[in-house]
Amino acid sequence: LVVVCIPPLQRVLFGDAAPLRPLTGAMAAMGEAAIPLTMITLGGSLSRGPGEATAVLGKGRVLGVCAVRLVLSPLIGTAVVLGMGAAGAPVGNGSDDPLLQLLLLVHHCVPTAINLATIAHVRGHSTAEVAALIFWQYVAFAFVSPFVLTGFVRLIVFA
Repeated sequence: LVVVCIPPLQRVLFGDAAPLRPLTGAMAAMGEAAIPLTMITLGGSLSRGPGEATAVLGKGRVLGVCAVRLVLSPLIGTAVVLGMGAAGAPVGNGSDDPLLQLLLLVHHCVPTAINLATIAHVRGHSTAEVAALIFWQYVAFAFVSPFVLTGFVRLIVFA
């Protein structure tokens, strides 16, 4: 954001004649590798299963977190998206782009991002518990997602 606001800094970092162009190329290469590395990390976390952390958290907490993230959050997100559409924003019912609507709705129903596990690991706090919660969210998502996604598509197509 700072680079965008300062044109001389833009010329130093971006463009064919920019003196620091290799630096921006290196940052772009690292950015392109971030998602595959995150997926590998997620796969490694999920392959070990929830471990003993589920017992530490208790089944009630695990079910509560899964219910909030996979049921309540989509309901709130749907209300927000439809409310924005009703307020005149180019989303929700009446939008020219149903794919945008679906993307905005799906964003609210996916399990917690692996970035949360990374933050817990870096901070050294509740790493096993966060990994267990993410594991159970992905397991529950396999059963919840067909219903939620079908509801979203019906909402977009028939609204």
